[in-house]
Amino acid sequence: MILWNLDHKRLCDLFEEEGLELLKLFYRNGLKRESVNISIFSESCSRGNMKFVKFLVENGTNIDGNDGTPLKLAIENDRLDIVEHLIRNGANAHSSSMML
Repeated sequence: MILWNLDHKRLCDLFEEEGLELLKLFYRNGLKRESVNISIFSESCSRGNMKFVKFLVENGTNIDGNDGTPLKLAIENDRLDIVEHLIRNGANAHSSSMML
């Protein structure tokens, strides 16, 4: 599928433009591929897209993907609602990526 060749930021742009329903459609049709899924999840945490973050967490995305990168990105971008959501759902605040 050509989708996997898109840069994850461009893919996130597409999902944000078209909405959560497009993300759900792609997810039902194979977006569960771990590397793409984690990239979309991390980018959504960075951008503060709570709808996407909630959907991906509810559908089994590895909340600590890339050694805590999603949480770190949410913190770095002042996405406090995302930080709270990730921690409430079990994100590891003590991963090595969180160390200064």
